[in-house]
Amino acid sequence: AQGSGGDPDAPRQNRAPKASALASAFEQAIHGLQERSQNFILLRALILSIALIGLLTGCSSGSGKQRTSYNSHQPPRGAELQERVPIKLESYPWEFWAASRDLQGNPMTNRALLEGDQYFTAGKRDLALKSYQTAQVEKLSPSEKEALTLRLAGLELGFDRADKALDLLSTYFRAIGAGEDQVDGRFSILFGYAYGRAGDLNQSLAWFSRAYRQGSGTKASAARIISGTSFQKPAERGVRSLLAALSERDFEKLGETWGSDAFINNMIGQERLKRSGPSHIAIASTRLRFWDALSDRAEFGAGQEGEKHEYAAIGVLLPLEGQYAPYGLALKNGMEMVFESSHITAVYKDYSGDAAKAAAAARELIYKDKVEVVLGPLLSEAALQVSEVVRESGKSMITFSKSPNLEIGDGIYQLAPTPESQIESLVSAAQEGGLKKTAMIYPDDIGGVEFANLFRDSVRQAGLELAYEASYHKGDFSNFLALASEIESKDIDALFFPDNLQTASRFFSSLSGTFMRPLGTANWDSATELQQAKVVLDGALFVSPFFARSDRQEMQTFFIAYQGRFGSKPDFLAAQGFDAATLVKEALSNAVSERLSFEDALNSLGIYHGLTGAIEIDQNGAIRRRFEVAKLHQGMAVSLSTPDAFDMARSLRGDSDDGVSQDIIQ
Repeated sequence: AQGSGGDPDAPRQNRAPKASALASAFEQAIHGLQERSQNFILLRALILSIALIGLLTGCSSGSGKQRTSYNSHQPPRGAELQERVPIKLESYPWEFWAASRDLQGNPMTNRALLEGDQYFTAGKRDLALKSYQTAQVEKLSPSEKEALTLRLAGLELGFDRADKALDLLSTYFRAIGAGEDQVDGRFSILFGYAYGRAGDLNQSLAWFSRAYRQGSGTKASAARIISGTSFQKPAERGVRSLLAALSERDFEKLGETWGSDAFINNMIGQERLKRSGPSHIAIASTRLRFWDALSDRAEFGAGQEGEKHEYAAIGVLLPLEGQYAPYGLALKNGMEMVFESSHITAVYKDYSGDAAKAAAAARELIYKDKVEVVLGPLLSEAALQVSEVVRESGKSMITFSKSPNLEIGDGIYQLAPTPESQIESLVSAAQEGGLKKTAMIYPDDIGGVEFANLFRDSVRQAGLELAYEASYHKGDFSNFLALASEIESKDIDALFFPDNLQTASRFFSSLSGTFMRPLGTANWDSATELQQAKVVLDGALFVSPFFARSDRQEMQTFFIAYQGRFGSKPDFLAAQGFDAATLVKEALSNAVSERLSFEDALNSLGIYHGLTGAIEIDQNGAIRRRFEVAKLHQGMAVSLSTPDAFDMARSLRGDSDDGVSQDIIQ
């Protein structure tokens, strides 16, 4: 392959191809659950194998020679995770492979590869390397060869043999004839670290820059998490570590060379700012294992200079017993899919729907269990009381209550299908669909008036016209014919009707034949009721906080993993639990690596395209969400993210009632 000339921003391919985070969380959780649900018999055998391996290696450990000065603190696994002790997130930052899986997430069958993964998981890296080397001479599928190369090169670099790692990568990519643009993001990250360790700074930065571009853009979603192509955070960490390890002279040289690369130039600017500070400590070394550089600077929760602290466990406060238990357990299930495949300890507390009990449990979590953040509670009154406890402690809380009385800010977050997020999502979808002239008819109860006020403001902010509005007494349909006659004279594109589907069907059946697109809230998201209303409400747009009938790959994977683990279909609360845990996991990881408070780390995450929509935290610390908006077509819900969804329907799998009940999201 041709070299890149003098452009340091272009990875070369001569000796070897040269060049979140949120992403890895989904992959680890889903792959872990798939493995347990689909290979239960195999796992029982693996457990016995691991036990035997432990005995054999224990007997031989005294006579084995130490090959390197490898110094890694492996996170506790298995039963150790049950101990409520602080845990640091430490591992080599290029280790992106899931045990017994290839890079596409499919199970591997080669015995030596599987054995190597067992050793690797147990922290026996020297034995893992030997098993992987055995697999080198065996017949492997193309996907297994790819997975083996990543593991071999990664371990060689971990043993401080960067040249060997680069040789392995060079041999593999030459053999398959792959160009630089065909290199998977996991390899891009590995190239960045290997070249950095080998002293080729420009090539190291070029590969980190490429990895960052592979995961850039607003579509860094769960789909990319599964495919392994979202590596912005790992790329940032790699560049930050490399720059921190450079001498002043080498650092300034890079600044002159990389001014045209926006990503690298920005990272250089951040490093220059750190170096200008009075507390900057020089840690430069021309041959430093540079990925250790950041840990020499600071760690999450650091107090005085040189003092190091580890963050505490995560507190989860949910109704796990009593009448609200099904809702709390659904949230807990979703969280477990993330936490059990991470290095995070979750401490669960039940409050059975009792607000006073919730406040007492929150105090115990914060002052006894020393948690850094509380996830929950679910119900409104409990959320209000717990928020006071959390605010006084200076910790953080993410509640699932949609209470409008909750005071947001100062570490208090609300992750729920609030009326504000529903209206923003609905109006945005209507605007994108070309609807311009709107109207609304709403019930005059508290909920109806709240939705009406929000819709009125949102429509005007979007530059749409609100040509007509009227109200009616909740449950009183006597003036529907008069309202229908009046609105039909207004030439309306869309009518917002924030009441239940039955009432909406009654009103729209009062129209004489003039079509105006119905707009509804999340309580329309019921497959059974939509089927019954398919004639009178055909073409309706409504908010779907968890579009369970979506054909998004990550949604399908979540369904399979959840059903395999829990034996039932996931609902909105399960998916929301998964999304909340993913956000917390990523924020804690960033807090450790970037010396941030949890609140600052969470606020700086950017957009997360999760199972329950696009989630972002604004400058005021409020969680903003863009939910899925669906269209009713011939009794079936069609995602508006589907091309031409305003004009066509497509066949979607599943006919279960996966709607969101507003009665339980209080």
